[in-house]
Amino acid sequence: MGSGIVSATATATVTPTLMVAVADATALTVAMLVRADVMIDVVVIIIIIVLATVFIVFVVVFVVVFVVNA
Repeated sequence: MGSGIVSATATATVTPTLMVAVADATALTVAMLVRADVMIDVVVIIIIIVLATVFIVFVVVFVVVFVVNA
């Protein structure tokens, strides 16, 4: 049970940090691409795909952590 609490705490701590890092990286990438006059539509599609992928990974990890600890 102790390890479950540790895992849940670690997940709760790491997830927001990773999301902030992803958001920062995304913002930087957008700024660079916009300056390079790349089509905005392509940038938006890439961002959506990346964020969706990251979100799915987080959900899967979260579910696995809870199932393993249950």
